[in-house]
Amino acid sequence: MSKFKLFISGTLLLGIIFTSLFLLLNQKDPVVETVTTHYKNQDGLIQTYERKQDIQCLSESIGLYMQYLVIAKKKKEFDKQVNLLSRHFLVQKHDNTFIKWNLTEGTTNALIDDIRLIDALKKGSKEFKEKRYNTLAASIESTLLHTHIRNNQLVDFYDWSSKSQTNILHLSYIDDSALKNMKSLSISYQSVVEKGIDPKSPFFFEIYDVDKKEYKHAHSENVNMIDQLLIAIQYEQIKGTPPKQFDKWLKKEFTEKGKVYGNYNRTTLNPRKSFESSAVYALATLYFLDQEDHKYASEFHKRLVAQPPFNSAANYSTIHFFDYIYSKIADYEYQH
Repeated sequence: MSKFKLFISGTLLLGIIFTSLFLLLNQKDPVVETVTTHYKNQDGLIQTYERKQDIQCLSESIGLYMQYLVIAKKKKEFDKQVNLLSRHFLVQKHDNTFIKWNLTEGTTNALIDDIRLIDALKKGSKEFKEKRYNTLAASIESTLLHTHIRNNQLVDFYDWSSKSQTNILHLSYIDDSALKNMKSLSISYQSVVEKGIDPKSPFFFEIYDVDKKEYKHAHSENVNMIDQLLIAIQYEQIKGTPPKQFDKWLKKEFTEKGKVYGNYNRTTLNPRKSFESSAVYALATLYFLDQEDHKYASEFHKRLVAQPPFNSAANYSTIHFFDYIYSKIADYEYQH
């Protein structure tokens, strides 16, 4: 082959490589497209349902979306969300950095939202090589550890206008993967989760009273499966093994019925309502992926992708953003 032909072949090959890289880097993410088209309002803020007037904007939504953007490696969109968070939800009080849980109701923050944002910012800083994300995470973390500790335990929320705390901790607000990276956190939140199993049922207690050191049910009869799975995931991560009774019940329920409902009776273990939840299937997929149980992860994922968030004609005015984004996070984790 002549030098000229080699040159042409090499040039064509380089062109193909650069074109492929360009297309890859500029490929539109369907999740980002859906969020932009259906959930963002005129200010670019994420609403809980398809963009209409008088729909809530929550820091929860930004944190969950940022979690997706980190794993999907979408730096540009991640940066937009950090800027929106800082502009609309961040409240600076002296040396404290607070995050409003709700855009319109503004003097309290929520433990789970702050933890999620801190974790996403730290991971974003590492993934995207952006130091300012880590600086913001450190500022929120410092405030949280100063305001959310009561009787040597974490609590749900703090009101900075009245300088008051709650005395309860929802076990579903714990996020071990985030908290264990808070080096200045000296308390043992893990034991609260480990001991939160109700001996009378396969389900967890949902609430811990940090003053009385007592566990409580969120509701005497109703069990919310989103809360139960969030707690079960933390239990598995902390203990390194799934909660036996819950795990056994969950597998049995799915095997016998082919589905898991959103709510159950705590005593009879029967469904209280005959509705399914995409968030339940998403969390169940993540729960089994976390313990490397590929059989059940696959089964729950199959049920997940049959839910409304994966419908090409989905009605986003009826799909809460929490359900949508958790479904997409679980699907991404399963596919990768």
